[in-house]
Amino acid sequence: MPVELSRLSPVDSTMIVSMRYNYALNKLTVRFNTDEVYIYDDVPVDIYAQVREASSVGKAFNAMVKGEYNYTKTQHVDTETLKEMSSGE
Repeated sequence: MPVELSRLSPVDSTMIVSMRYNYALNKLTVRFNTDEVYIYDDVPVDIYAQVREASSVGKAFNAMVKGEYNYTKTQHVDTETLKEMSSGE
């Protein structure tokens, strides 16, 4: 499932470019500096908050999320591509 990158919030990190948390589904979407996007399942909101507010987002992510939750690597699209896809062009 493609992810619209403009919906992700930037973070201050050399490893992670941006992230977004889905409160209804407990899913954490992360875009790395490699331009890869992963969706992590069943991440508790308090873990997301701790990672987001950490002095080192990358270190917190590695300690609290990486290897702890199932994930899916996904495609991403920019806003312009998404508009074109939804307009049928």
